[in-house]
Amino acid sequence: MKNIYTTLLTGAALVLTTGASAQHATKGASRFAIASQSIRPTTFHSDLRGGAPANDECDGAVNQNLAIGGSVTFTGDNTGATDSQGPDSLGIPQVWETFTTTECANLQLTYCGTNPAFGNAFLALFIDCPFSDFVASSSFDQTTCSDGNVTIFYNDVPAGQYYYAVMLDPANGAEGAYTITVSASACAPPPTPPANDDCAGAVALPVNDWCNFQYFTGVGGTETVPAITCNAFTGSADDDVWFSFVATATDLTIAAQGTDDGDGDVNTGYDAVMELYSGACGTGTSEGCADATLGNELEQIDATGLTVGTTYWVRVYDWYDAPWPDHTFGICVSTSSQVNIGMEEHATSAFSLYPNPGTGVFNLQYSGKNGLANIEVFDVTGRIVYNTQAQVANGSTSNMDLTGLSSGNYNVRLTVGDVRTEQRLMVK
Repeated sequence: MKNIYTTLLTGAALVLTTGASAQHATKGASRFAIASQSIRPTTFHSDLRGGAPANDECDGAVNQNLAIGGSVTFTGDNTGATDSQGPDSLGIPQVWETFTTTECANLQLTYCGTNPAFGNAFLALFIDCPFSDFVASSSFDQTTCSDGNVTIFYNDVPAGQYYYAVMLDPANGAEGAYTITVSASACAPPPTPPANDDCAGAVALPVNDWCNFQYFTGVGGTETVPAITCNAFTGSADDDVWFSFVATATDLTIAAQGTDDGDGDVNTGYDAVMELYSGACGTGTSEGCADATLGNELEQIDATGLTVGTTYWVRVYDWYDAPWPDHTFGICVSTSSQVNIGMEEHATSAFSLYPNPGTGVFNLQYSGKNGLANIEVFDVTGRIVYNTQAQVANGSTSNMDLTGLSSGNYNVRLTVGDVRTEQRLMVK
């Protein structure tokens, strides 16, 4: 089972104050809570279960069926709740409610009508009892309810049974009787796959003397071949699309670059991965790949030993398994290995990670300017699974305890002042 302390994204729970908004996770607060600067984080202790509510454990929750277009309402009281014991501990006392959907749904969970308004709440929906995974919220607000209670939103939730934990936090007013309503609307139909979703529909690219980007989208793309391990990392090929070209020289350069997502940070946005194939369409032999950069930085395959007049195939996909706001990219094939895209070269990363791959505790060796560093670790969906701050100096080494993370690939982002750099990390 995943370690919930380290796999829940930043914002899995929130501390609400009048007029407050979500804050960045800080050390010293509850593992699920985001501490407002105006509130001292509360320390919770599990009590004996005598007199605890009937739904103190998830198996005491009474299921309600939730239909598309309908809603279910839970009323209860978390007074006397205790923290779940064993590996599924949340770190804060809670009681449980559960509901079941029969098709993909957009969900709205609201505390409207709870009086007085609760000042703290979990954002995640949990899967299984005891939980084995979670569904992260897409957003929340304190304006949908006119009485100051929180409303939490979840997008494209698959059909199934879900459990919600109602937090007991007396220090922030989350204690006593509550009313929670969950409503469901139908998920939007999936986008139509692009014409080049499969190799049979591959778009033919011209070979030029220079890189002349043509732009395409991965929106609606579906996986045709599983993601490969390229540059020691494996992303998600759930949106791969296909291209072809006829070799005009033995040495050619294939380049791709994701479109920026609009935040001005090259380390975010569509993170292109490329793979080159020879042979038959869809069943050819992999001849190379490119996954050397992060975010919307340039990827490049310098192909050699090609046969002039032969058709080759290229597939492109976003390393992440969730689309960025702008899910487009440019691709080109040229006889020149110098791909000039009119962008400034980016400075060498100011840190290194070791051991990589590794397990447990990792070392981050820093080689930039002295300052306060924000260290974030993202999973393949772009969710923050680890976040801390540390003072760094040129030549210093900081430890990251990632013992609870599941095996897989992660991005580590280091921000010092206005300088932000990222590197990939593999957990074995």
